[in-house]
Formats: sequence, structure tokens, C-alpha cells
Amino acid sequence: MQCVKKHRQKLGLFFTFLLFFFIADSAVAGKKSKPRYLSLTYEEILSDTLSVPLEQIYLDRMYAASDSVFQTEFEAEFLLILSKKQKEEYLSLPTLLDKKDFIARYWRAYNPNPLLEQNDRLLDHIRRVAYARKNFPSYHPPYIDDRGKYYIKYGEPSVRYVDPGGIRRIALFSPGLYEQIERYYTMGTAPLQLYSVPANETWGYENVSRNFVVHFVWKGQEFKEIKSLAEIIRSGKRSNIAWQWSDLLKRRASVSPILGEAAAQVESFEVELLHMAFSGGDGFTGERVSTGTAHEKMINRLESSEEELLKFRQYVPPASYDPIRAVNRLKFTGTVTQFRGTDGKTRLTVHMLAPIHKNLLPAGDTRLDTLRLEFGAMLRDRLFSVLDSSLSWQRFPIYAAKDLGLPFAVGQLVLEAPPQKTELTLHLRDYATGQLGFQKKIIRLRDFNSPFLEMSDIELYAPLPSEQVRDILPVVTINQIDLIPYPSESVSREVPLYCYFEIYNLQTSGISGNYEIAYKISSERKSQTIFQKISRMFSTDKDVSISLKHAQPIYQNMSQELIALDLSQLEPGNYTLEITVSDAGDPKISISETREIVIEN
Repeated sequence: MQCVKKHRQKLGLFFTFLLFFFIADSAVAGKKSKPRYLSLTYEEILSDTLSVPLEQIYLDRMYAASDSVFQTEFEAEFLLILSKKQKEEYLSLPTLLDKKDFIARYWRAYNPNPLLEQNDRLLDHIRRVAYARKNFPSYHPPYIDDRGKYYIKYGEPSVRYVDPGGIRRIALFSPGLYEQIERYYTMGTAPLQLYSVPANETWGYENVSRNFVVHFVWKGQEFKEIKSLAEIIRSGKRSNIAWQWSDLLKRRASVSPILGEAAAQVESFEVELLHMAFSGGDGFTGERVSTGTAHEKMINRLESSEEELLKFRQYVPPASYDPIRAVNRLKFTGTVTQFRGTDGKTRLTVHMLAPIHKNLLPAGDTRLDTLRLEFGAMLRDRLFSVLDSSLSWQRFPIYAAKDLGLPFAVGQLVLEAPPQKTELTLHLRDYATGQLGFQKKIIRLRDFNSPFLEMSDIELYAPLPSEQVRDILPVVTINQIDLIPYPSESVSREVPLYCYFEIYNLQTSGISGNYEIAYKISSERKSQTIFQKISRMFSTDKDVSISLKHAQPIYQNMSQELIALDLSQLEPGNYTLEITVSDAGDPKISISETREIVIEN
């Protein structure tokens, strides 16, 4: 009888070994699988030697894909990164081509800098998918396990705890200590000091949310997401669950603050249990409890930690691309003025000011003697198709800018597009350092095609100070005067301020005889007290610092106006320049535009 019993034990160990070997072999086989993506290997996708840009390969093969290939190679991974609203819009599309157009439009929309040669957002997505297929494979479409899905959505986790699984001892139960604990429990109720778990992982994304945590466990032939670590514990005894769950959690306490706090609190329960075991007592400090009650306290705290983690998930975005935003390092400001363009279009003049010191010149770098800059601007419509783009390049000696005391490098760009709501992208590239700066803003292009009196925005210029500046800043000639875009964010009282604007429909708007132009510069009231504001309501003229008015005859339907303003008598501060054009005989026919100016100290 004893021989039969021993034989059965040996057979049990043998089959256990075979089962363990099968699971391990399946895991290794899964890791060896390297599904290709876009018919390219992972190494080819990472390389820069492809003859065609990777983003173009993606779009070309997506449009060429059949329905089944599209679903497994493009759609499944794309749906992972969409918000709920975007996914609903996508799934409501009737045709395959509509869905392909949606994907192409999505990547155009989320391109952080469409003026670059590559789409960094799409490039990052392609590389994430390729990495996930290689390192987190599945035998089923989209050929990634649940870890790969999170990698595609959020990239590499900031903290990753990997547990290969197997049999282990509860860390708190050393052999001598366990004997003492075992005596404390009644017969047969002591927790097991050894337990086994399948391979599992815990990922933390502190860059997305400080308590964004995901658990995975090996099931079948791939890793699956689980909501709680309790799901990998197979024991039915509450005492076992309490200690084993605690052991699992404490091993990954550094993954997030919530797990760390829970581990500390659960350990305090364990210390109390140990204290009772060694002291012969039968309760926690200040209360009498059984070991069963202590286990419930431990389990309740462990469950609450998992519930807290799930609450934090609702604040997590559908996808995250932090590395892309980090590219934008150069600072600049951009002003946009709108004019009537050709063939019913609207003309935009863009002035970009980039600080030279502490921005374009690295601190302490004396090797650079020449600045080589690229200024760019692009307009896109609501479908993110390009309406117009413009690039300009500047190259000038650094010492010349220093000698002239120029704080900013200035770029001037001109774009034209039909009136509509558009997206404007501005771009600055420093070729010496390779750094970039870019901005996006939504602007509505004005419609200057009505028959009524209309007026453009107001541009600010300064006179060309010397011929040396001609090689550094853009120069325009208006009314035979050489001017430069005002090379500073604030206006100097010692330099004449030129204001340029255009007037449209002088003849067709109903003006008879002369038209009148009034210029008014008034101080802003942001810093006034409530008593000053009340007094100003009855005497607004006191705010006006400069007021000029003159009338002139109409020679044509459109007029280009340039005026120099003397600001030498004004105090430093914020002002509003208001220009009004009206019929000299009928003030009802009028139009005004304003421009904020800051007079420097």
C-alpha cells in the first residue's frame, strides 16, 4: 500500500513537471514569435535607411489593404487609441474607404508639427506597434497581448514589475518565525508559507497618472489584463489569501503611491499578528480580535487599494505620446494680421519673434559664430488638408546681432487662403543645434469680399535703422520707406512707431467726398481701483493719451495707409491703439480696428 502511495506521488510530481514545462515552453514560444508589421521587420522599422518614409509606407499599404487585412493590420490597433466619441464616429462610417480616410485624417490632425518632413506622432505609433508585436506577441489578430495594447496606447511604462511565477515563500515567513505563527493558529488553520502563482506583471504609468496601474497574468498562451492581484491566488482559505495577497502587493509597493500606502498598512496588521503570536495574546492593541478578524482587515485594505486604483483609471486619457511633446523646445511669439488677398482669398502676414539669448544661443557655447534659422507657417482646413505654406531662411553672424543689440530674430511669412476656419502652424528650426519650436492655433480667416466699408488688421513696423540690419531682419518698402517688422514685443518711446493698414470699398460703400481717419492711443485700465473705474465712467477722455484726426479725398476703392506715431511723451505701460475710418460727412459709415501695444521702460 505504501509503495502504491509513493508511486502515485511520483506520478503526480512527474505530471506537475510536464505541466510546468508546457506552460514555460508556451511562454518561450510566444516570445520567439516575431509577427511582421507592414511587411517589415522591427529592425527595418527602427532604421533610417528605408527609401520611402515609414509614414508613407503605412498610408499606402493601408489604402491598398483588403477588408480583412485592414481589420487585422490597421483597424484593431487604431481603435485602441481613440476616445469614446472618436470611436463612435469611426464605427458609424458606412464604407471601408470612409474608415481609411478617417485614419489618414486623424494622423494629419495629430501631427505635432506638420511643417516637418516626418509625422512624429504617426512614426511613434508605427514603432510602438512593431515593438509590441515583437515583445508582447499573440497568435491572434491584432497579434499583440494585453500588455501590447497598453504599450501601443501609452508607450513604455515608467515602472514595470515582472514576476516570472512559480513557487515562492511568503517573504515574512522565515522557518523559525513560521513555527511560532503556526502554533498561534488553531489546528489546520495556519496559512501556508509556500504558494505558487503563474507569470504576472504590474505596469505603472506615472507619466500619465501617478496611480495608473495595470496587472497582467499568463493565461493560456498570452498575458491577459486582470483587475486585481487576487485573481492569481488559487487558495480557498481566507488565511492563505490574506498573507499571499499581501506578499504579492508588497513586492510591487514602489509601482504607485496607493500600492505603497496599502503595503504599509497591511504590514502593520501583520506586525500585530506577529506580536500576538509571540506574546501569547489574542488580540490587537486596544481590542480583542481573532485571527480571522485580522485576516478580514488585511483583505479589506487590499481590496480597497484595488478599488482606489480603478477609480484613477477614469481620469486616464485614451492614449499618451509624451516623448513627442518634448521635441518642442525653442520659444518664440507670433503675430498674425489679415488683409484682402487675390481672387477673393485672405492674405495673412505672420511675424515671428525668437529670443536670441538663452534660446537660440546655448549657454557658454562659444563655438557658434553664425545663426541659421528656418521660419515656417502652414494653413490647413477642417479636414487638415494644406491650404498654403511658406518657409523662409535666415543666416547671419551672431556678433552682428550682438553689436546691433537685437534681442530677437524675426521672420516674416505671407500666406493666402479662402475665408474659413483654419488651423495655423508656426515653426522655428535652429540648424546649428537641431532644436525645434512650433505652435498651433485655430484662426478664422476674415472675409473681405463684402461691398461695405472694411479695414484690415494693423501691422507695426519700425524704420530701417542701418544697412547692417538689412542682412539680419526682413525689410519691406511701403510708400518708399524701408521698414522692418517691429523687432521686439514692446515698443520703444525713442523709435518711431509705424502703423500700416488697408481700407477697402471706399467708393462702393457709399462714402461721398472725403473719408476721415482717426487715431487714438489710450491707456488700459486693468490696474485701476474700483473708485478710479467709477470716475472714468463719467470722463473717458482722460484715458486718451494721443488723439489725431485727418480727412482726405478718395482716389480709388482701396487705400494703403502708413502713419508714424510719436510716443516719446507717453509713460511706460499697456496701451490700446484704435484706428477708425469713417465718412467725413456721415459718421454712420465707419469701421474700427484696435491693436494692443506695450511701451517699454
